[in-house]
Amino acid sequence: MIVEYEHIRQARPIADNIDDEKRLLPYMREVENLELIPAIGAENYRELDANFDEENPTHSHILHGGYYDCQCGTQMHAGLIQAVSYLTYARFARNNKVNATAFGIVTKTTQFSEPIDERTLVRHTNEAEKIGREYLRQTVEYMKCSGIICCNKGNKLFKRKFKSIGD
Repeated sequence: MIVEYEHIRQARPIADNIDDEKRLLPYMREVENLELIPAIGAENYRELDANFDEENPTHSHILHGGYYDCQCGTQMHAGLIQAVSYLTYARFARNNKVNATAFGIVTKTTQFSEPIDERTLVRHTNEAEKIGREYLRQTVEYMKCSGIICCNKGNKLFKRKFKSIGD
């Protein structure tokens, strides 16, 4: 994995008492497998994940972002770490209240907290998801401009939509 728990906590604040391994790790895996790898390609992901070298300017630039020159002029991208962090946060925030128990799926509340309005939650998570998708798009554009990704690859940045058929 190319993202660490602290990266997500830097993107958006998360309570310190959240168990990172249990609550964040599943969403980190989902984002990297379902969003990042289709966008940059499995070969590029494996190169960054297995052979990351902070001294390699290309690796560092892909992960941390920065400015670059392209045919359109000087551009900027935030890097894959920011993209994955925001996308992970969006999934985490959307699903954090839901807990699977022996008695079924429940919403966790205590006497000291009140759940937020569903529309507020959707607005909050959609904003984080849009930011993450835009950061991912910018980084893919940098990788295309740099010749790391062929122009016909890495175009899987669409949002999946599901339609129910039947009743």
